[in-house]
Amino acid sequence: MSASRRRLFRAGLVLAALAWMPPFEADHHNACVEVNNTSNNRVGVFELIGATGALSWVQEVPTDGVGRNGGYISLPQIVSTEPQNGRACVFATNADTNNVSALQVTIEREPGTPCNCYNRLVTPPVSIGPGSTFGSLGGGVAVAPNRKALYTANPGSNDISRFSIDDACAIKLESPHVTAPPAPADIQVTPDGRCLAVSSPVTDRVAMYRIEDTQALVPVGQFNVPGPGRAGGLEFSSRLEKSWLYVSKAANAQTVIVRFEVGERCRLGPQPQVTALPTGRTSNVAKLDPENRCLFTPNHATGLLAVNHPPSTLSAFSVDPVTGSLTHVTTVDDVAFYPAGMVFGKTFSGERFLYYTSFTREIFRRPLSGCIPGRVILPGVRASNNAALPTTGPLRTLTIIQ
Repeated sequence: MSASRRRLFRAGLVLAALAWMPPFEADHHNACVEVNNTSNNRVGVFELIGATGALSWVQEVPTDGVGRNGGYISLPQIVSTEPQNGRACVFATNADTNNVSALQVTIEREPGTPCNCYNRLVTPPVSIGPGSTFGSLGGGVAVAPNRKALYTANPGSNDISRFSIDDACAIKLESPHVTAPPAPADIQVTPDGRCLAVSSPVTDRVAMYRIEDTQALVPVGQFNVPGPGRAGGLEFSSRLEKSWLYVSKAANAQTVIVRFEVGERCRLGPQPQVTALPTGRTSNVAKLDPENRCLFTPNHATGLLAVNHPPSTLSAFSVDPVTGSLTHVTTVDDVAFYPAGMVFGKTFSGERFLYYTSFTREIFRRPLSGCIPGRVILPGVRASNNAALPTTGPLRTLTIIQ
């Protein structure tokens, strides 16, 4: 048999084998979603089903620390690293005990693990440092993209702690602490890992820091955020052409987003763009989708929680890929009350979903068609499997490993 015929014969065998293989399991595991349930001091773990985007409860893991409500400030209370070799790190703040829990996630089931998305606590929680406290607003956490450093925003002591991360996800407190603006409300790292930002509603400013090769922080300056309201949520773009920072502001009866250009030395540009949209609600936090083509902001009701509370809304904006400017696309009614955390996930077929939490201890999801949010898929998924918990409670943030 000639070489060409042998190649054709082998190719035929491969095609025949593929034809006889069992069909692909459409509901196979796709991602892990994790929620910091400060109300019962546990991390809630869910599997994102690849066929439908639905969430399936996996486990609740004690953080071995004590959480705190944090009021209506949506500090990121939990964060994850990018997966490597089928595993990832998850870090959750414990705002009442002033420490951070580090967990390792086995994404796909392995020998010795009972399930997909299996979480284990790596070490006992690590203190954010002598004299540093998270305080009544809770604690914020951000991770460097290179997986080498973890940073916490500490509203009780108005400073930032830095931790090193080892290959097994264990963390070690490094020194010295860096001063932060009063009562920080968010903390984020640029996707390229060169800058860190902390917002302060008290001063209506954003503090910028340069991240050295050692992962240490060098203060760059504090920048006023124009427009109505108070600076709160932060979101960096990850596009290569330019880097932008979007600041969402808590403003009466408006959704307010301010866009800054981020300079090479982590300074914010002198000509920010203010986008203000009448919504009848107060802007809470804004999130860019992974492609940085759309920005979504939930607008929570301004009144206190009641049986017949007014509906929340969700606003969607398209992002100009060249200038980073925003164009309002739509605002839709929503069922979530005081949304705190938002993440994006997708199915095997590429269908995209927006997942977000609510003060009612639920995770809701919406399909996305470009920048158009589809209907909320009901019922929402309970963020905790503890039936003894009240139906409403502390805000939570969530993270996704995909």
